[in-house]
Amino acid sequence: MVSEAVSSEAGAFRLEGVGLSVQGREILRGVGLSFPKGRMTALLGHNGSGKSSLLRIMARRAEATRGAVLWDGRAVGAFGERAFARQVAWLPQEMGAAPGMTLRELVACGRYPWHGPLGRFTEEDGRKVAAGIEAVGLGGFEERFVQTLSGGERQRAWIAMMLAQDARCLLLDEPTAALDVAHQVEVLSLLRGLSQEKGLTVVVVMHEVNMAARFCDLIHALKGGEVVASGPAAEIMTPETLRLIYDVEMNVTHPPGREAPIAYVV
Repeated sequence: MVSEAVSSEAGAFRLEGVGLSVQGREILRGVGLSFPKGRMTALLGHNGSGKSSLLRIMARRAEATRGAVLWDGRAVGAFGERAFARQVAWLPQEMGAAPGMTLRELVACGRYPWHGPLGRFTEEDGRKVAAGIEAVGLGGFEERFVQTLSGGERQRAWIAMMLAQDARCLLLDEPTAALDVAHQVEVLSLLRGLSQEKGLTVVVVMHEVNMAARFCDLIHALKGGEVVASGPAAEIMTPETLRLIYDVEMNVTHPPGREAPIAYVV
């Protein structure tokens, strides 16, 4: 196994021996990983490898059967619901088109952890919503209905909502799954920029290893519910490690002018 990157506690997730069993079936086994602050990390692996289950545990949408999940050096269960939501934002796979909502109304939903269902929407809330919209490049679209946006624009709208939440960590489950290649690059470039410029901890569940290598600082690979590789993309992108992850023969090339290598099936 490639050695795991070490992170500090502040603004980082750390998993220690995390396991998950559902109706007698073991989904995750002994997962120990770190997700550093200010870095973009991919959770990689084939279907059924446990990636989405692990992300749901980190987002407190599921509870681990064993082990510890730490955010900012504290067990995630030690946080109140709204206190945790103020720090960690989660975007599941299927969010839909938010019919009947304008972009501004959708993004404003990100302020819920700060004022609750009965709180007054303040000028500060308005500034956070406006900043989120501008950060994802959707300025001028505020009054557009979300269902009229393109797939890439709609995904950016959901990310704007996460930014309005003012969270320090973004957890995204396959945010590019339904997008064409151009929009995949657009969304992943945005997320990488946010991790670098705002110091956010970004964790993305992905399938496509070349996209992960191009945009992510670290890759954690799961197989059958266990960690089989963990480290910088350059360490993961080797024929031996890729064969271990995917059970197919793969090779790697290093195109001139590109920092990230490209993997292909032999």
